[in-house]
Amino acid sequence: MLVLAYFYLLWKVWSIFGFWNIIWTTIVILIAIFTFEFLARARKQTGSVITYNPKEWPKFLAILVSVLLGFYLYNVLDDPSLSSIDQLFGKLYLLVFTALPSAWSLFKLIRDRNDFVRIDETTLSYKDNSDTGTYSLKDIKKVDSNGKQLFLILQSEETVIIDLKNMNFNGFDRLSLYSEISTLITPEESVAEPTADSVDTTEE
Repeated sequence: MLVLAYFYLLWKVWSIFGFWNIIWTTIVILIAIFTFEFLARARKQTGSVITYNPKEWPKFLAILVSVLLGFYLYNVLDDPSLSSIDQLFGKLYLLVFTALPSAWSLFKLIRDRNDFVRIDETTLSYKDNSDTGTYSLKDIKKVDSNGKQLFLILQSEETVIIDLKNMNFNGFDRLSLYSEISTLITPEESVAEPTADSVDTTEE
């Protein structure tokens, strides 16, 4: 049933907006997302201090591209050959798949703009909205990751969870930060093998 509903939605969208309009706008938004995600790489080093704080402007440009493409498709709905029902369907589609996701992405971008993970010669600190913490590197027994969150296992056996996905870190930076911390904590045996998901650098 879900498969039939999916193919009906696909057919309906193509019949309303046009096959090639959907194809080229999808290609453009995918290129924009991957390009701007790469430009948003977070790592910055000043002396011995390494800070991971994702850049906002590339993500904002990706949102802007999505909104502009949505506006283009919205104008396609002015075609007089479309019925009022098709126009309503098209507007609902753009609302659900373009307007609301873009608004949510913009909200997260503003909310998480000051989030960071900072490492110096002796400590690791982070800020995830109101959640903050500072830990001595020598107190970190081992580090692990599931690809979205970072797990710091302390000598006291306490586990500190840093939700990197929630902090607007892309997959590249999540993996880079995990590797960076892994090389800094000692001894070598303290480095946990990453799980299968921890090498996943794709965005959801």
